[in-house]
Amino acid sequence: FNVQVKVAKQQSSRKLPIRLRCIIDEIANIGKFPHFENLLATLRKYEVSFEPIYQDIGQIKHQYKDSFSTIL
Repeated sequence: FNVQVKVAKQQSSRKLPIRLRCIIDEIANIGKFPHFENLLATLRKYEVSFEPIYQDIGQIKHQYKDSFSTIL
């Protein structure tokens, strides 16, 4: 995602030239993303859609105890 944000920042509009949609299935197997709620907000600003797919809500609660409701 760092590359997409870097490219977006180089554009005069501060957005990617085309929208990017990232669908990540079984994301719980990847592990916890540091500052996940901030990442989601930052990516949206640059026209990047991030769609994590979990098997059930318990996986989100387990990985992101304190920020679980913000992520949803």
